[in-house]
Amino acid sequence: MSRYSALIKPIIVSTVVGIALYIVVMGFSGYRETAQAASLLSAADWSLVLALALLHFLLRFMRWQWYLAQLGHRVPWGRSLVFYMSGFALTATPGKLGENIRSIYLKPEGVPYTHSLAAFFAERFTDLLAVATLSILALARFQSHIWPVVAAAALILLVFLMVRAPQFPRLLDTLQGRLQGPRLRTGLAELASTLRASSTLLGFGTLLISYTLGLLAWGIQALILFLILEAMGLPADMAIAVGIFCLGLLVGALSFLPGGLGSTEAVMILLLVHTGISTPDATAATLLCRIATLWFAVALGALALFGAQFSVRGKRVDV
Repeated sequence: MSRYSALIKPIIVSTVVGIALYIVVMGFSGYRETAQAASLLSAADWSLVLALALLHFLLRFMRWQWYLAQLGHRVPWGRSLVFYMSGFALTATPGKLGENIRSIYLKPEGVPYTHSLAAFFAERFTDLLAVATLSILALARFQSHIWPVVAAAALILLVFLMVRAPQFPRLLDTLQGRLQGPRLRTGLAELASTLRASSTLLGFGTLLISYTLGLLAWGIQALILFLILEAMGLPADMAIAVGIFCLGLLVGALSFLPGGLGSTEAVMILLLVHTGISTPDATAATLLCRIATLWFAVALGALALFGAQFSVRGKRVDV
């Protein structure tokens, strides 16, 4: 691929925008409070928090490898891990669509775009399902915030029925045969292929395994908020903290904002305040949690992206 340098620009832009947003938020909420909260976490606390974040990524990667295997691809684990993590460099994009950069690196490994896109779609679907499930833990205390779970459940059901229905690929096949434009026909053929591959990954057996891995992955990452609250000496119930974290992620996902920036933090802060935590403490805990999850992922993704570029150097990839 001859346009590697073009991949760096969106990373820089998204990262700078995110950092700028966090600087503004910390400026209004009180930089001193946030810095003081960070100092309350010992080296052991930070080690545990980051270890949980790494375990979260590893579980999601295992699910990704499972998807590729189900579609008939055996990509070496080392390279596949680098390619997978590279997507996190662009996770702060609307709907995390930037993570599809993995498709470019997987193409020389024999994975067609239709299959990697299907894996991405299945990943987002099971993530939404897992996060919506874990969000229920907070509803016992925040019943007025049930709408994100209801909206997510409706979206999950609608998407599942559409993807699993064989009529849609058949309809695209019919349209493809009636159109004259070669590009449009190719596009419809690839979309039909992606839908069929997605349907395979959302079969009951595969979905059950991927959903279980998703629950473990997001449950483990949600524990980071609980650990930060405890390290700060704030009142924290593990189930409620996990539910708050996931409810914030759910709202962020439904907002379709880049990385859920702003909406996720606002919900987490609001719900933490409702538990009796002061606004400065809730803001500091939320920002530290997002640094240890979202921005840690972006940093690891940026490193993996350079590794991915090096591993495919000299190979031709048509974008």
